[in-house]
Amino acid sequence: TAMPGATFADCPPCASKPRNYTKWEKGLKRWIRQNETTSLYRSKKHKLTSAAGETEGEFRARLQQVASEKRDQAVAKLRKRYASKANTLENRLMRAEQAIERETQQSSQKKMDTAISFGTAILGALLGRKRFSSTTASKMGTAVRKAGSARKEASDVARAKQTAKKVRADLAALNKQLEGEIKALDTAYNAMNEELGEVAIRPKTTDIHVPVIGLAWMPYSKTKDGRLKSAWDS
Repeated sequence: TAMPGATFADCPPCASKPRNYTKWEKGLKRWIRQNETTSLYRSKKHKLTSAAGETEGEFRARLQQVASEKRDQAVAKLRKRYASKANTLENRLMRAEQAIERETQQSSQKKMDTAISFGTAILGALLGRKRFSSTTASKMGTAVRKAGSARKEASDVARAKQTAKKVRADLAALNKQLEGEIKALDTAYNAMNEELGEVAIRPKTTDIHVPVIGLAWMPYSKTKDGRLKSAWDS
């Protein structure tokens, strides 16, 4: 309702022609298409773009779901690749431990045989009629050879233990390397740290909908110095 004393300006002649409203609507759509853009977030790594109205946090949360699935797949492939190396080392360790057990038993047996041989030779020397007979010399020679064999077996045990120690170290290093690569994948597939790009989307004319194009009455008030001031927001 107009205030007392209010006056109305004349309606512009162009506003009385219906075809002009269609023209103005097209012009408005053209202006919107040329001047209004929507910025969307873009993940180059995952080749995904945010939806209109989707916040950065919402988009990153959606990205993280995709990234987690890809990370799990990458870890599975990585573990499969390392499993072959680990199996080789574990088999090598098993053989080394079996060698330790075998060589230890043989070494113990050789030591016992050597002790018996020396004991027999010495006892024969003490009980024999001659101070040092040829038989005694033969027994002593046999005992000496067995002693040498016993030392060799002891050396074999030491080598087997050294081999097992090295294989255990190789296994530990392999596991450490695997853990390091998994941590690298965790970092690589963390969507919260990804630097997102922005894509400016311009609307198509066919996608722009103008609900109303019409003639509006806009009230103004005149100030003391004669200027017009909008009255609808005062």
